[in-house]
Amino acid sequence: MVVKVLSLNFLKDEDLLKIKEVLKELFPIEEKKDNYIFFSLKGPLGKVILYKTKKLLFYLKNEKDLELIFNKLKDYLYPKEFNNYDFIIGADESGKGDTFGGLAVSVVGVNKDIYAKLLLLGVADSKLLKDKNIFNIIQKIKNLSFPYKIKYVSPYFYNKIFEHLKNSLKILDYLYKLTFLEFFKEYRNIFKNKNILIILDAYRPIYHLKKIYFPLWNKIEKIYSLSIDFKPETKAERYLPVALASILARAAFLKGFKNIKNNLNLDFLPLGSSHKKIDKILSSMEKEKLKNVAKVHFSNVKKYLR
Repeated sequence: MVVKVLSLNFLKDEDLLKIKEVLKELFPIEEKKDNYIFFSLKGPLGKVILYKTKKLLFYLKNEKDLELIFNKLKDYLYPKEFNNYDFIIGADESGKGDTFGGLAVSVVGVNKDIYAKLLLLGVADSKLLKDKNIFNIIQKIKNLSFPYKIKYVSPYFYNKIFEHLKNSLKILDYLYKLTFLEFFKEYRNIFKNKNILIILDAYRPIYHLKKIYFPLWNKIEKIYSLSIDFKPETKAERYLPVALASILARAAFLKGFKNIKNNLNLDFLPLGSSHKKIDKILSSMEKEKLKNVAKVHFSNVKKYLR
């Protein structure tokens, strides 16, 4: 028995009903559902259940049948709101709230041809994935071709930038702008004359993000002959391109984090900022070394720099 789980958070209920009708061709017997199940179907290939959390579970007798199923589903898995665009570009960051480690941002471009393939490989919001699953997905998508750009800054350079900008959100502004510019320059031939939707996980109020980024989009449109629509949203990781960006950013952050842990010769280095061992580790370190491993404007780090 092969078990496959897909997250369909980005689809509306009406789209899920269409997916149900397509699946009924392969899984013709409808089973009783409860308060947690949207639909449950079974047939010669196995069984499929869609929960109201929009998690789709396949229980298949043969893994090869996945390809058959996805060939039937791929046109229905692509959200209608994306149909007017050639590429959906997702952007996300990782490390913003971690005491130790730097900051990573990622920008990725996804079109309809690759969308279902990414979904099949398990792409979902990195916050919902364990670290090992993130790196497993990274290995799986290596054989796929899609435009992406990742920018990681170490704690040392993060702190240097903070000295100049005095604000962590301005650091994100700076890194995102730099990454977008490099991204569109590198893939200018792919995006020329294309209609593009950019979805950015909203790290500031949406009206503020529009004010910051519209001049950049106008510049990029003129330089590279393309058309951009902008959709900053809170919890934007529910969109697959942003979820993919979150995975790439998280992987880059974790790689840098691991290097710091190894350089400090520690068996354990906490992620986040609330772990009880963070203070113990910070208090044992020389002040100058803190600047190379931690974000020094964080309040839990500042007290050890006085």
